Amino acid sequence: MVAEIVTGFGALKSAYEIAKGLKDINDQVRLNNAVIELQSQILTAQAAVAEAKDRMQEMQKVIDEFDNWSEVSRRYQLK
Repeated sequence: MVAEIVTGFGALKSAYEIAKGLKDINDQVRLNNAVIELQSQILTAQAAVAEAKDRMQEMQKVIDEFDNWSEVSRRYQLK
């Protein structure tokens, strides 16, 4: 999960740097290429966030199973 967050943060940082540079571009081809790169970085960040969210949901399921086991284990006694 940490890796996904770091990836997302890196992509957002790159997107920010690209967006800052857009204001200085006068050539339309270079501008279009920069916009495409910006969109790519944004999509990378969105994918990383989605992966982190999925991983968090998986981890929550594991926690819920442990909580459920605590309830089940109360019904039994070691001899």
